[in-house]
Amino acid sequence: MENLSSKEYRHWRQEKELIPDMIRMYCHGHHNTGGKAVCSACEELTEYAVFRLEKCPFKKNKQFCSFCSVHCYKPDRREQIKAVMRYAGPRMLLSHPVFAMSHVAAMLKYKRQQRKSGSAQERAQESAKERAQERAQERTQDRAKEKAQGKEDKGIPS
Repeated sequence: MENLSSKEYRHWRQEKELIPDMIRMYCHGHHNTGGKAVCSACEELTEYAVFRLEKCPFKKNKQFCSFCSVHCYKPDRREQIKAVMRYAGPRMLLSHPVFAMSHVAAMLKYKRQQRKSGSAQERAQESAKERAQERAQERTQDRAKEKAQGKEDKGIPS
């Protein structure tokens, strides 16, 4: 059994606590609820999000869901949670400033790594394409030489 209180699960626990807060912010702003109350649709979304976090295969040393290669949410729920994040994300600076700033820093770092790996892949592809073109050009030149050599062997001037 996993020890979910260990340091390796800190991000997962933090996300599990913050998702309901973010959905509550969204519900207050869009559905005119107040206090700790949320509408039934947002309550369902909260339950779904917490359930998906419970089932997350990457709990240990968890990154943000937006970085993940596996998307646990159904497409319609994913759109809903994206709307929640777009609304509540900037407002998290007021209620959870440390978390919000660490999320921004992690997002910038992730995007920078993606750009670097993307440009490295592009350079590798360009290099492979150039090598293929060089080999094709060499083959063409070799064929031309062989053709000229064949004519000379038969006594035909080039």
